[in-house]
Amino acid sequence: MNLLFVVSAETTATVQGTVTSFTVDPSTGNLTLTGNSTSLPDAPTGNDLVLGPNGNILYVTSASSATIMAYSIASGGALTALPGSPFSPLHRRVLRQRQHSW
Repeated sequence: MNLLFVVSAETTATVQGTVTSFTVDPSTGNLTLTGNSTSLPDAPTGNDLVLGPNGNILYVTSASSATIMAYSIASGGALTALPGSPFSPLHRRVLRQRQHSW
């Protein structure tokens, strides 16, 4: 399944932004909302999305809090925060080490 993840900067009193997943039709490029949306723990200002090397982990960086959030990706695009996420810059070495076991 081809998936696309998008960060939304919309904030409310209880939500500081979201990551939403879409499926991508490889022949037409059309997007279909999967219905999976994950709230972020802080405002998504300056965020980047990076897929892990195996495509089963999504990393979301936050410039505003200087953290890295890590999520496992289910087959339908649902995200589940990894234990310990979000990680501070001090955890970057730990993330690199764990990346090889995912």
